Amino acid sequence: MDTTATGTALGVHSEVGKLREVIVHRPGLALQRLTPENCRGLLFDDVLWVKKARQEHDIFADALRERGTTVHEFATLLADTLRIAEARRWLLDRRLHATLVGPDAVAELDGWLSELPGRALGAWWSLRRSRWRSWNRRRSRFWSSAAST
Repeated sequence: MDTTATGTALGVHSEVGKLREVIVHRPGLALQRLTPENCRGLLFDDVLWVKKARQEHDIFADALRERGTTVHEFATLLADTLRIAEARRWLLDRRLHATLVGPDAVAELDGWLSELPGRALGAWWSLRRSRWRSWNRRRSRFWSSAAST
């Protein structure tokens, strides 16, 4: 059982008791990347209508608030966390390494991502390894063709 610094137990201790606080994640970038080709592998039955999913999420979060539940948005929590220099460095150290982005891209991306606002960097955090590799291949092809002209 997890506890906070004050000793309060964290977790779900009842299926029917009052929900006091919850962390929710508004549909966004991840669902925009969902395609008919990849949806089943990502455990979705079909491609979702992102705009409608966001509307339904907002209605649900508002309903929770109306019932006295404190609703924490994951993107806001992550953005706040990434404003802390040590947290930002921790994230970049784990996401930017040669096996993900290519050895020649690490320093370039580190410089660029280090300057992003917390919310934008949080969106990058959600990128899967395949997206990083795809970005690096496109980047390499671009520089190869630019060098040959």
